[in-house]
Amino acid sequence: QGVQEVIRRVRQAGALAIVMTPPPFDPKSLQGANLLPAGHEKYSYMTPYAEYNGVLRRYAYWMLTLTAEADGIINIHDPLTTYIESRRSADPAYISGDGIHPNKQGHWIIAKTLLAGLFNITLEREPSYVEHPEQSELYRLAWERHLLLSAAWK
Repeated sequence: QGVQEVIRRVRQAGALAIVMTPPPFDPKSLQGANLLPAGHEKYSYMTPYAEYNGVLRRYAYWMLTLTAEADGIINIHDPLTTYIESRRSADPAYISGDGIHPNKQGHWIIAKTLLAGLFNITLEREPSYVEHPEQSELYRLAWERHLLLSAAWK
């Protein structure tokens, strides 16, 4: 209901409502957490539900049904899952981030998926700043802006 209400309000304001599925939960990348089975009263970041990705997958697939409500739907769950599985098949110790938030390569997958879904732009190669953002002037400027806005919001 909350997602549908946000979509309604966004469209009522005259904007396009674009929804994006959640990224996957990757328990193999979650360092130092105690995964809990179903039935516990409370879960948290350090004690997450072991099968939380199944919950996110069902939620993502539900979001994909919002074609009548939303002006666009971007599925990042599946491309990230495919990428993680591919990397992990080559290297079983692969860490995709912190289990909840993707690493640089995961964010690159999200960016490519958004560019393709929103603007029909397909990128053929990964820019060097994905692996080494500290070497990019554009990244430096964007990071400075982020820090400024973050401080202003606080």
